[in-house]
Amino acid sequence: MKTAVLAAVLCATAAASSIHIRVQQSKPSKYDRVKQYKATPWDYDDTLRAEKCKDLCYLQGFYQFQQGRNCFSRPTDLCGNYTDVLPAMDTVLAVAECDCSESS
Repeated sequence: MKTAVLAAVLCATAAASSIHIRVQQSKPSKYDRVKQYKATPWDYDDTLRAEKCKDLCYLQGFYQFQQGRNCFSRPTDLCGNYTDVLPAMDTVLAVAECDCSESS
């Protein structure tokens, strides 16, 4: 019985070794892929960039208002959420190169 199992394994291994798997021949440059993912429409259009920055600044103002409302005025369980999100919002604004001091 063991011999039959061993023979079956050897036959399967021999059959598997004759299978050719096609491999991707050309691989695009990693730099080009990253560059493509990082490019956004607002990198090229200043009016779109200003609108997006205005939206992000509005969102940051909303989070600051909610933090004051949920942490200082009358503390709630939501305080931690707004305390955690504000540093992340600052990072998003820094990466997007938005200056919220200019927005109204």
